[in-house]
Amino acid sequence: WAKQNGFDRIDLGRATKQDMDALRAAGLDAGSVDLVDFGKIMVTDAGQRKEAVEKNVAYVQEAAAAGARVFFTCIIPGDPARKRSENYALAVETFAPIAKACDAAGVGLAIEGWPGGGPHLANLCCNPETYRAFIKDLGCKSTGVNYDPSHLIRMGIDHIRFLREFAPRVWHVHAKDTELMPE
Repeated sequence: WAKQNGFDRIDLGRATKQDMDALRAAGLDAGSVDLVDFGKIMVTDAGQRKEAVEKNVAYVQEAAAAGARVFFTCIIPGDPARKRSENYALAVETFAPIAKACDAAGVGLAIEGWPGGGPHLANLCCNPETYRAFIKDLGCKSTGVNYDPSHLIRMGIDHIRFLREFAPRVWHVHAKDTELMPE
């Protein structure tokens, strides 16, 4: 259906070699593939967190070898009520090995700018300031942006200015309508 309707890429959740082979057999490619349980990478339990990071590093290596080129994630803390500065430090610590694995595999890590659900709006990378800092602090060429102007617009951020600044690091794009309804 995707090929017949003009698509050349589709996004996948967790992609296996069989998934990637099936896409190619259908004349398609993956737009992005999700990191494994990306909402649980920053869990509060250190042992579970270590396991999640190790699982994702191995997954990046495996999926990249199968042809995946962009890995999708959100930077969501396990405890959104903690101080943002503490969660941010944990995010850098936790995502650095995954970003390094992406660098080593020559693939991109696309960070989604969805601000998160209420009441905390906890996603740590959703505006220019946090993207700038996270990209700098990870220090990996693989770290980039999933450009989704709908989230920027609803936060009152100039999505064109954002694109001008981050265009060299846009690895993936989401497109959908956005309408602000003040009432």
